[in-house]
Amino acid sequence: MTVAIEQTAAWNVVAERLEAFIAAWESGSEPALAPFLPEASPTLRRLVLVELVKVDLDFRIRSGRAARVEDYLADHPEIADAAGPPVELVCEEYHLRKSRGEGIDLAELCGRFPGRAAELRRWLAGTERTITTSLAADIVRAEFQPGHTVDDFHVLAEVGRGAFATVYLARQISIGRIVALKVSGDRGDEARTLAQLDHPHIVRIYDQRRLEAAADRPRMRLVYEQFLPGGTLAQVVDRVRRTPARDRCGAILVEAVREAAASSGLGLASDSPTLAASARTSWPAVVVRIGIQLADALAHAHAAGVLHRDVKPANVLLGADGSVHLGDFNTSSLASHPAHGPAAYFGGSLAYMSPEHLEAFDPGHERSPDELDGRTDLFSLAALLAELLTGRRPFQDAPAGGDVSGAIADMLARRQRGEHTIDVAAADPAAVALAELLGECLAADRECRPGSGREMARRLALVGQPRARGLLGLPRGGWRRFARARPFVAASACMTLPNLIMAIANNMHQRRIIDASYATADLAPRHADALRAFHVAGAIVNVIVIPLAIWIGWRVWAGIVPRLRGTAPPIDAAELERLRRRTLFCADRLTWIAVSLWIACGVGGLILFAAQVGWPPLPMRWLFLQSASVCALMAAAYTFFLVTLLVLRSFYPALLDRATDHDDEAALVAVGRRSGWYLLMAGGGPLLTMGLMFLLGSDDRPALVLLTCAGLVGLAFSFWAHGEIGADVAALITAGRPANGAVTESRSRVAVRRDDSWRP
Repeated sequence: MTVAIEQTAAWNVVAERLEAFIAAWESGSEPALAPFLPEASPTLRRLVLVELVKVDLDFRIRSGRAARVEDYLADHPEIADAAGPPVELVCEEYHLRKSRGEGIDLAELCGRFPGRAAELRRWLAGTERTITTSLAADIVRAEFQPGHTVDDFHVLAEVGRGAFATVYLARQISIGRIVALKVSGDRGDEARTLAQLDHPHIVRIYDQRRLEAAADRPRMRLVYEQFLPGGTLAQVVDRVRRTPARDRCGAILVEAVREAAASSGLGLASDSPTLAASARTSWPAVVVRIGIQLADALAHAHAAGVLHRDVKPANVLLGADGSVHLGDFNTSSLASHPAHGPAAYFGGSLAYMSPEHLEAFDPGHERSPDELDGRTDLFSLAALLAELLTGRRPFQDAPAGGDVSGAIADMLARRQRGEHTIDVAAADPAAVALAELLGECLAADRECRPGSGREMARRLALVGQPRARGLLGLPRGGWRRFARARPFVAASACMTLPNLIMAIANNMHQRRIIDASYATADLAPRHADALRAFHVAGAIVNVIVIPLAIWIGWRVWAGIVPRLRGTAPPIDAAELERLRRRTLFCADRLTWIAVSLWIACGVGGLILFAAQVGWPPLPMRWLFLQSASVCALMAAAYTFFLVTLLVLRSFYPALLDRATDHDDEAALVAVGRRSGWYLLMAGGGPLLTMGLMFLLGSDDRPALVLLTCAGLVGLAFSFWAHGEIGADVAALITAGRPANGAVTESRSRVAVRRDDSWRP
């Protein structure tokens, strides 16, 4: 918390010096700048100096004097660098003179300050705006005491004070509502925009009012919003920093909320089930829950066209139940101007900014603030969550020294090199998974980050689900990557292997049937002819059936393979959903196609056999058909299990859009239910064969032993595959539900038993 204390102290110094300087001007004197400069760090001293010059320019120009930025350089050369005075000072002169109707244009400024010409063109070209960059416009020292009435509000207590705003707990008299009343300078129009955002994890802004200037105070803005008594995440981060890693758990959040609520004088309901559940939750699970809620809030704001631009712990408020609420959106275009670089540095915002956001702060960089998108906020959220998880900021930025611009350049270089550190215990798989995801969200290239808040929320929800995370993650190698690259080859292997094994078994069994049937004295002379006819019939059947099976298999996968390989054109969500469900049913289609081909082969082979040597004895016909049928059922069951595992672990995840929810639960449940029927088929086949052999009086003991052993092996595989399919289906169903971060503790325990994981 030392950093936050230093930032608050710095803001107070700026505000105090500016207030004193303004008071000196208003008293009728023309104060010099030097007496108001702090004996502090060069960075803070320069920030105060620049802001004092802005105020001095304002008073002089408003009084009709000819004041220019160059007038200050002789007495205070530290204002300028090799390129000239700060671009914000030049723009402030432009704003002040333009506001008074003076003839000033971009060409004049570029001629006076050629070293800043490129930056000035970025700021001022093609616009007539005259927005002030002075921090003094934001400084309001509201001094309302408990019991005072301000407009429609009865002040109850002061709950927060900064250099540029004061927050009170108040009661809105007209409707008796308790609100947080934020009193600040009257600049910008963020409240009007944010009042349109209605989300459970965004601070609800009810409305705003303006107080006209009076003798004892300047013009003020009153923004009244939802009151949240649990403090901010900055207080939680402070507790995390002071708590050893092995002792961190949800109790940290509970204690911070209780302490903040107690200080507000409102107390806290001790029987809050949500807060009680948080106390028993692991710390990574708490961080994930907070991350899901904030990512969903950002997704809502981004969908409304609003960027936050200032996601940091101090801007996340906590409810009495431990829920998080995003506040203090920095929606104005001025928030991304380089003039606010020093301000952002002391406010702590730069530490959470993405590389492209830092580039937008750099006046010499081509990137415009308008180029920022929602992925900028996601980077900041990831930095916040990393600090919340470990107690340390992911980027160990050096102090600014005397040059904020240099510090920003160093920050940008560090982020572009990917020099972030998120230290977690290797023995905690959840923390490791969370750190990996946050590291991805901190990528310098925003194309490598999650594309939306919704996608980030979904991926955070997978942190506590190792099976679902493994299924939905991009395969980095192994058979899953091979299967996605060559889906038809992988699917063909899953179909061929069980059918080939059962074909060999069927062939061996039918040869024994021929040997036994032609062992009698009257049929023994025809034994050699029967074997030859058996092989010829098998060869003819295989020549016909194998190409047919390949063609049918290709037709089944034809519409899916291009999508898996990424070569198909984009399709809408509804069509993609239909394709997923079709993929989930492919195993059944292939299974019953295989059964049909097996039966056709059995009947056709017997007919071809009879065409060569005549019809065999009736018991042999029944045994032939019984062998082919049972092998067909067992091959079908094994084919279903292998193809279904391939689909669930490789094909189906590749067809999911990770940024949106999917409603495939019914289709996935049906897969699990059908798996049970195929398990019965796999176990019933050998039992049926042995029953028929006993009924037909077979004394082929070796065949019975072989069949029993093979059946047990197949049944063991089927049990294993059935269990894996059930677990995969459960994980995919859970992962497909909306990620809202509001799962109860009892549901978490159910998820642990089913998936050896926790769910946030």
